[in-house]
Amino acid sequence: MKYPHMVTIKGFASQWSILTELTPDAAADMRHDGLDVSRVFNAVPKWVADLGLARPWCFAGDLLAFRNPFRS
Repeated sequence: MKYPHMVTIKGFASQWSILTELTPDAAADMRHDGLDVSRVFNAVPKWVADLGLARPWCFAGDLLAFRNPFRS
């Protein structure tokens, strides 16, 4: 299964971040090659952050993604 990841590429004068979907194996391979790869759990739109609602946005996203651990 693919998950959203942020890949950071550092050049001589600049640094770029790319948001992409990767499998855990692909992310591990990129880390092994020296890239900075981080898994993204919550993405917040700029307008939500500007209104100061980032924490409630992330909380609501976590509630919607909740899976019952007791479900078989």
